[in-house]
Amino acid sequence: FLKQTTTLKLLDCGNRIFDAKLYKAACIVYTFISNYQKLAITLMKLKLWQEAIDAARKANSLQTWKILCFTCVDEKQFTYAQVCGLHIIGVMDYLLDLVPYYEQFTYAQVCGLHIIGVMDYLLDLVPYYEQYTYFNELITLLEAGINMERTHQGIYTQLGMCYARYKKEKVMEHIKLFHNRINLSQLMIVCRENRLWEEAVLLAQLYEMYDTAIEIMIEYPSVAWKHNLFKELVLKCSNNDIIYRSIDYYLYNHPLLLSDLLLSIEKKINPARIVERVGTTHDISICETYLQSVQKNDIQVVNDALHNIYIEEYNAPSLRDSVSKYKLFDRQTLIETLKNHEYIEFRRIVIILYCQNSKFDQALKLS
Repeated sequence: FLKQTTTLKLLDCGNRIFDAKLYKAACIVYTFISNYQKLAITLMKLKLWQEAIDAARKANSLQTWKILCFTCVDEKQFTYAQVCGLHIIGVMDYLLDLVPYYEQFTYAQVCGLHIIGVMDYLLDLVPYYEQYTYFNELITLLEAGINMERTHQGIYTQLGMCYARYKKEKVMEHIKLFHNRINLSQLMIVCRENRLWEEAVLLAQLYEMYDTAIEIMIEYPSVAWKHNLFKELVLKCSNNDIIYRSIDYYLYNHPLLLSDLLLSIEKKINPARIVERVGTTHDISICETYLQSVQKNDIQVVNDALHNIYIEEYNAPSLRDSVSKYKLFDRQTLIETLKNHEYIEFRRIVIILYCQNSKFDQALKLS
């Protein structure tokens, strides 16, 4: 009968037999006409996993591998998926002929490896595993996938996303190892959804989203903030609002480190604005080191702020040096503050100020 019937009629006959669930008979027909796609699916129905995989290799069809993989997942035959994708990306084919290699994996993993080399199929495969909560098996499959050559970006990204959801302790290492192969923005979204703030900062840094990295550190400082990294990233920020928000964050949370931050971004900020911002709510002396650094620009509000600090600290040498080097400051107010001061060294500075204003008679009276 088989030899006397055309292939087209035999295919229709085989399909009818398959629909009638007479799978052994259907196998005979599909084998005779060498329709390996149908044969592989039929063998899966008979739970002949190894034979189905062999038929799928001959069929070399993505759709066939996808069907087989999902069938294996349904039947909890997880591993054969890990080898199947190798046919698609053309690497390590020789391993498919090695019996010991087959023995390492279950059937679903063999099929899955054939699929994950193609992005559209990978995006179908991941949620299919997830709907059954087979998270460990999915991760095992993707981990095998990244060990293949010519592996596309999607596998590294999907593995990172699975780590973020199901094995959080592995995310940081994965990013550091494979950041050049990961879709950084996609993985960052998943990390933020799963509250992996330190990892999200690293991804934002690698993606050159410095403003975002700073915002995350400010919002989640207990896990994401690191002073030296913060300084490095804020220096690269382009948004002035973020920069001044950073200053406010330090002002209220790390005041003793404020000067260090200000020094690192000295060229990006307005000293007069800093004096006003800090002096309104805090003791301006917390940024004394920064003010001393920018005093070279001879800005009046900076000079006046430093003079007030020196008076509070009874630091006559620094005050004397300042009024001698810089011209822009409120001389009259400073004279009124110092001329009756209990500290004699401050009163002597008044003499210098009078001389600068050519008021030599008044200078002589104090000398």
